Amino acid sequence: MAATDEREELRRLVDDLTDDQVHDALTAVKQVRAEPTPAPDADAGLGWIGIVKDGPEDLADRAKSILRRELGERRGPAA
Repeated sequence: MAATDEREELRRLVDDLTDDQVHDALTAVKQVRAEPTPAPDADAGLGWIGIVKDGPEDLADRAKSILRRELGERRGPAA
């Protein structure tokens, strides 16, 4: 609970608000009184990632071809 002095200060501040400021203050107080919303799950927006398919599913299966395409057709020990 807030101390009596804090409630009195809040009342004084509210009484001194202009008509334009009343709306903003009311919105702020409603937000303070509202039930806290749970934090969004970090993975909630990523559920669709697994449905994307473009070529072989395993990147390791096509790593050499990707590297050759990006770096050129040089042949070496790793080729």
